[in-house]
Parts: sequence; C-alpha cells; structure tokens
Amino acid sequence: METQNVRIRKYLESGKSLTKLEALYQFGCFSLSSRMSNLKKAGLKFDSKLVEITSEGITNRVSRYTIAK
Repeated sequence: METQNVRIRKYLESGKSLTKLEALYQFGCFSLSSRMSNLKKAGLKFDSKLVEITSEGITNRVSRYTIAK
C-alpha cells in the first residue's frame, strides 16, 4: 500500500492542485501541511497560494498546493 506522501505526490505531479479539505476526502489526510513538509524535504518543488473557499455563507482562506513550474 502506498503512503499518503506517495499518493499526494503522484496526484500533484499529474497536474492537479490540492487543498487540505480535498486531501482529507481524497486521501484521508488530516494534516496536509505535514505531508507537504515531508515532500519538500524529499525534494518536491511546489507552490502554495492562499485561496478563499465559501461554504454555507462562511468564507475560509486555505492553501492550495501545486507543482512549481
């Protein structure tokens, strides 16, 4: 079975982006920032951008991760 780090890396390398809520649904990952820290230490280059997500009238700012170009 692949680790969350491996699955997240493959997901990002496929050209997709990821927020912490998407990581929870896609990979059961409760701490995306920790996974991204591990991937950074492993040499993955990525960008992080703050985005606003609105649900039920509540707006939150979260990081959206993408592979660096």
